[in-house]
Amino acid sequence: MIEPAILSAIETSLGYVFRDISHLIEALTHSTFANEHPGSGPANERMEFLGDAVLDLLAAHLLFTEFGSAHEGELTRRRARVVCTDTLAQIADQLGLPRYLRLGQGQVKDGAPLSRRTLAGAYEALAPRSISTAA
Repeated sequence: MIEPAILSAIETSLGYVFRDISHLIEALTHSTFANEHPGSGPANERMEFLGDAVLDLLAAHLLFTEFGSAHEGELTRRRARVVCTDTLAQIADQLGLPRYLRLGQGQVKDGAPLSRRTLAGAYEALAPRSISTAA
């Protein structure tokens, strides 16, 4: 379990207070941790799936509104740049997510940085909960 003070720090970093703290814990739990610690709760993969769709929809809506005369192809390219792995991983870094993620031993490699995909996935997992009531 993650200490309440750490969970509070994460919420402060995100600028969002979770109604159900178990959603935050799940979003921070990589599948390698869940596999190595049975009973620790589910991995974030289902939330990541939902977050990917939420971010795509929000980006599409914002781009559609902002670039009213743009054709579908241009909007699609812009959306792909906005919600790509590198962009989402950068946001995760800016929010300080790497220090809060629950990772299995296979993900923690002698001080090596986390993969961009792992960071992007963590941000996607957080998106549905933190955006759904903030929007």
